[in-house]
Amino acid sequence: MWMAQRGRKTRFLAVPTAIMFLVTLCALGWMSVQFVLQGRWLLAFLALLLGVLALVLVRDAYVFLRRGGHVVTRAAGGDPTP
Repeated sequence: MWMAQRGRKTRFLAVPTAIMFLVTLCALGWMSVQFVLQGRWLLAFLALLLGVLALVLVRDAYVFLRRGGHVVTRAAGGDPTP
């Protein structure tokens, strides 16, 4: 998102970013299953929460990039302005 906001090409970052995201998300899933099996419910909840937050971050990045890398803010009248 930082590079897109500065007008740089971002397509070459897609594969490494996807790999890092998937590995991290899989590790969080695996750890939460292990924590549940061990009866460590707080750690399992925290691992799942981190996974959900990672998915929210990906959704926000997708929306940001679909808008062309511009932050949309709301003006006083409620009209979105770039």
